[in-house]
Amino acid sequence: MVELVVAMLVIAIVLIAIITVQARALTTNAESQARQESTAIANQAMEQLRSMPWHYLKKGLYSGFVTAAGGDPFVTGSTLTVSSRSYALLIGSTGSDQVLTSPWPPLFDGTGSNKQLVSSPSGNGDTFTVRTYVTADQAGNANARGLVVVASWNKRGSGDTVETVLTSTAYAPTGSACGNAEAPYLAACQAQFEATASTSKISVSASAASLDGSALLPLLNGSPYYKMQMTTGSSSARVSSQQVSKATSVASLGGVLWDDNFDSTSPSANGWTRGSTLYENEASDDATTGAAPPNPADVSGFGADSTYGLSSGPFTFNVRSDDSRTGTARAVTTQACTTGLAFDVTAGAPCGTGSVTGTGNTASMGLTVDGKTLSFASVGTSGPPSDRAWAARFATVAGNSSVGCTTVTGSTSGCTSAGAQKSIGSVVVGGVTGDDWAGADDYLVKMTNYADSVSVQRGVGATAVDPTWDRSGSIEYWDGTGYSSFSLSTGLLGHWDIGSATWTTSLATVTATGTIDVTRTFFNVLSSTDCKGDDGCSVSAGNGLVQVIIYYDIEPTAASSFTPWTMTVKTIINGSQAAALFKESPNG
Repeated sequence: MVELVVAMLVIAIVLIAIITVQARALTTNAESQARQESTAIANQAMEQLRSMPWHYLKKGLYSGFVTAAGGDPFVTGSTLTVSSRSYALLIGSTGSDQVLTSPWPPLFDGTGSNKQLVSSPSGNGDTFTVRTYVTADQAGNANARGLVVVASWNKRGSGDTVETVLTSTAYAPTGSACGNAEAPYLAACQAQFEATASTSKISVSASAASLDGSALLPLLNGSPYYKMQMTTGSSSARVSSQQVSKATSVASLGGVLWDDNFDSTSPSANGWTRGSTLYENEASDDATTGAAPPNPADVSGFGADSTYGLSSGPFTFNVRSDDSRTGTARAVTTQACTTGLAFDVTAGAPCGTGSVTGTGNTASMGLTVDGKTLSFASVGTSGPPSDRAWAARFATVAGNSSVGCTTVTGSTSGCTSAGAQKSIGSVVVGGVTGDDWAGADDYLVKMTNYADSVSVQRGVGATAVDPTWDRSGSIEYWDGTGYSSFSLSTGLLGHWDIGSATWTTSLATVTATGTIDVTRTFFNVLSSTDCKGDDGCSVSAGNGLVQVIIYYDIEPTAASSFTPWTMTVKTIINGSQAAALFKESPNG
């Protein structure tokens, strides 16, 4: 009976820990879902504003909109303040007020309110408050109106209010070829193009727990930190076009983050981050004051040192990313866009390209004991890695077989495309320096010659062109009795178990087991008739991920006075991704 009671008590403790972790995960997922839904709802409201007749937008908000909405926490007098920015509101007045008998949500309803309550599309009970505003053009253009959408909701658990803020600009219609005074220029006269591409970071994260998994533990005995994450460099590019074209690019260098596992503290606010240097660039063919230049100089440089370490007794935890590589962000609208790949974008096509190149230092995370190092993960130990992404908009100048968009039909339509390529010399997981695992070699998993690519396009002549992608490389892993291997491909989907392996030093014995999971390439296509309407014609695609999870049971000898613990280390290699949208104008 005593043994039964003890067993039930142990089971209860484990179940309580599992329930706690699961509850926290559910809360985090719910907050992430709420943020995604708020962005989608705010985008929908912005699109509704942008498609409103100009004679409504030029009047602005109904004169009694604050009272009609039951108050507005963001408005004082005729000033909107949100996300630490202030905007001068345009508000209707006698003789030039909105007519409530002809409501036009979301700007004003039959009461004059600019506020809407939107229930979560997923049906989870969340409610979003959406407010829309019309502001004076910040550049002083009398024929332009600023548009602001604020979607707010309350976090679960804390109840804190969170806002998603979107801004845009609408212009008065000009000429007789595109609409008239009843139709805003942006919505009726111009096709919409968007394209984006990115290479993903390699992420290595570590956490610790008791051997039975019942309690979270610090990474090292006595340390205040429970989590450590190292990410490598990545690149991204985006181009958008509707009346004006904008190209942006980002090169992100590797960085390190550590955390105490308390929700009330933030690693960035407390200085628990190193590296993660960003280089950004933006170009625009918008001639208005304050817009980005058409062909700015490249923005480039190296990353800040991300080295960090924890020590306790005979154990030292060391981590550093590939921060010393070179990041370059390029954006142009009229000059040729050199991508650094096997193709370039011709002059006259707005383009952005981000790149992170060079070998730099080896990105790694590991545990040193007794003068020997267990490398949880080591990235790029042979062969130079490369991350490059690009996006371009083709109007009067066509692309080619490499970038796509080989057909364009003039400045009011055309085509947009984007792509990314990533390569890695090698990734070694579970490596032991100057030693071997019992019965095995000096590593648990080794991935070599990884490379992937993806490209998409949408526009006139490319309304349904399939995306292209590729993924290659080889993975060798310890299966418990020997080493097995397999090759990566776009269609590969599978799960592999890493066999048990033991590594012994004079101060600790480490037993490792783990898994490898690979997902296949994915893509999604949405198309409406003639590429008009809410969906337009869009495509998104990406290579899948490779995820390696290793569980290290560390049992120190009596001489170290350490309590045994388990370290869980996840190494994730995400594939490159790209997306493109073409939405023909209603008058197109």
